[in-house]
Amino acid sequence: MTDAMQPDTEFAGAKDGFERLWTPHRMAYVTGERPSEDAGDGCPFCAAPDKDDQTGLIVHRGSTCYVVMNLFPYNPGHVLVCPYRHVSLYVELTDEETSEFTRLTKEAIAAIDAASGPHGYNIGMNQDPPTFDAFRAIYAGYTVALRDRGNGGGAGQVPFFFGMAVAAFATSLPLVAGEALTGGFHMPTGKGLAILVFIALVPSFMSALFFMRAVALIGPARAGLFFNLVPVFGALLAVLILGEPLGLHQVIALVLVLGGIAVAERRGPKPAVA
Repeated sequence: MTDAMQPDTEFAGAKDGFERLWTPHRMAYVTGERPSEDAGDGCPFCAAPDKDDQTGLIVHRGSTCYVVMNLFPYNPGHVLVCPYRHVSLYVELTDEETSEFTRLTKEAIAAIDAASGPHGYNIGMNQDPPTFDAFRAIYAGYTVALRDRGNGGGAGQVPFFFGMAVAAFATSLPLVAGEALTGGFHMPTGKGLAILVFIALVPSFMSALFFMRAVALIGPARAGLFFNLVPVFGALLAVLILGEPLGLHQVIALVLVLGGIAVAERRGPKPAVA
């Protein structure tokens, strides 16, 4: 490290026990800047193998699959294992592709473990049938709207989520009309309406605002830790509002969740690997 380089301890602002995920490189996505003028359109995973390794961010090329780094990683060490063939589902891979796909995933884990020694890994698989194109288009529109909202803070978050709530309400009206025309509509009771209002305001609206505020105050890692309380609160609300019996397994789950949070809070961040 040179003397002119800014210390990483100054990047995230306020410190917290779990270290903030400071990723300023993602501002290129937030502000809508293109990574390069020749990024092109279409499937980026089909285009990447045609580029050189440095331009395509490719760290390994196999015979049927390759490993590429994420240009906008969610976490350090975020890589993707991709087949050269463009397929939608994992079951469409050939035996040879499946074998190399699995082997490269294991080798990527071993390489990251040797370099960084993380506590764990999040391994996901993106696969959708072609019929999901409509859902992807809707989600893409939501993502663009979320990106264009920018970093306006709390003042910009309320109008954005209010607009999303209005859109959700409008799209539900045809379904309600269809139930009414077919005789399947049942007017909820007062208790049902109260539950509906509670769900609309607390889990769907206020929780999103509170979580974003928590990320700003204590960082995403620590804020995400307390998300483990969501199923616990769900069970307690079912007992208090719906009158469901409190089972022993729910009590055990509550103790385990609270105990896990307490242990994680006491342990703090993992020392950096030399």
